[in-house]
Amino acid sequence: MSKRILSALNYPQAESLNLNDEATFRRIIAWLEINIIKQAPNVIANNLKNITARDWDEIYNRYKDSLGCPPVGSKLEELQWILGYAAQIETNDNRSLYLKHAVENMKSKNVPDVVAENPLDKLNFRSNEFVDGVNELAKILNTVPHPDPLITLRAVRKVIVKRMAPDCVEHAEKYIVKVNAMTLCTCLAWFCV
Repeated sequence: MSKRILSALNYPQAESLNLNDEATFRRIIAWLEINIIKQAPNVIANNLKNITARDWDEIYNRYKDSLGCPPVGSKLEELQWILGYAAQIETNDNRSLYLKHAVENMKSKNVPDVVAENPLDKLNFRSNEFVDGVNELAKILNTVPHPDPLITLRAVRKVIVKRMAPDCVEHAEKYIVKVNAMTLCTCLAWFCV
């Protein structure tokens, strides 16, 4: 976990670290203070850089107390707390960047994947078969075909909707157009293809 946080904070060679090594631990603490946290007085920050100093542990104890690090069991747990603190500072410093990415991720996750199962979505409205079928349907319904098949289709739709009005359904004999059954079947077959 610590290596992942260090990698997120752009610590050099974060993946190949031995966190149990005392010198590595000291380098990480010094790097975090100098590059991310930046809250210690200059005296403490400069002394943290000197990882071979005899009084480094004393300086480190004062440093972690100044950050408000709670008393924990081991140095690795202290490192984990300080890494979390540094990650929080980094996140707050770049809040707008992270919020932008968070909103983008939420938008992409909230949009369902729609798969079109409607066969009408696969129709080619400019194919000769479609144009011929719409024109044939217009002739059956006594509608003048337009050069644009979509306009003709709209006109056919209006005629059908008008003929499905309650009065038309009740008195169908007044509105039914007599056509050849074979012509109607052929026309409908074009729409089902």
